[in-house]
Amino acid sequence: MKMKNVDFVKSIFQMYLCFLSENNVNYLTEYCHSVLKETRLAAEFGTMLTMNEADLISIVASDREEGDILPYINVYLWKQRNNKIKKDSRIIYKFKHQFNAWHAHRFMVANGYELSLIPYKVSEDEIATYDSYIEKWLVHRKVASNEDMYQSLLLPLNVIGPKIKEYKLLPEVLELSRYILKHYKSKEALSSLTPTCFALLFDDLSYPEEETWPAYEYLLKHKTLGIFDYVAYLIGIRMYGKNARRLLWKMDIPGGFDLLDSLAR
Repeated sequence: MKMKNVDFVKSIFQMYLCFLSENNVNYLTEYCHSVLKETRLAAEFGTMLTMNEADLISIVASDREEGDILPYINVYLWKQRNNKIKKDSRIIYKFKHQFNAWHAHRFMVANGYELSLIPYKVSEDEIATYDSYIEKWLVHRKVASNEDMYQSLLLPLNVIGPKIKEYKLLPEVLELSRYILKHYKSKEALSSLTPTCFALLFDDLSYPEEETWPAYEYLLKHKTLGIFDYVAYLIGIRMYGKNARRLLWKMDIPGGFDLLDSLAR
């Protein structure tokens, strides 16, 4: 069980650091040290967090494996988000695997990176921009209906989420959000909708909590959940407060509910 928790905490630090405040990150590091008794891992986190901009860029530019580089990209973006690296500085990395890019690209957008310069790797043979890809799928949504389409659309919408209220196609995005809230139970095309993609979209849109809570609760109760959904748990507590806590307290949360609740504050 201890190793499972260690691996889980490493995943949170490596993938979801930018969803945590400075106090949250300090708590996570202390949790490794005091609760898990993983002093070496806590020291590793501490070392990465104290690295300067030049050192982080040097590691990202090295020939290490993508999975080994990802934590340093996230540390860079987290430090930039918390004014420890200049806002006009930029880190560049061409992801081989789009799955690794989602959250890094989201926080590049949040930190003011030009959206048109962030590549979206659709496949091995196709590189697009997030803007062009979203526009294509929003148009396609009106003439086709399949379950892959909506998940393929929500992921890039989550990337532009920090700036979504300024997005040129906001009316179309709002139309999509209303469709999801109306049909999340009944439409087969929405069966692949994940709790994290849902929570990010409606949180970014600042949707009224009472309108989105039934769908959030339904998705958590009816989906197979994994590490990817930890973001949905964090956002859920921040969006819904006591309602989310009552729901999540009953669930088998990686790392336990107490750690989640502390990181969501």
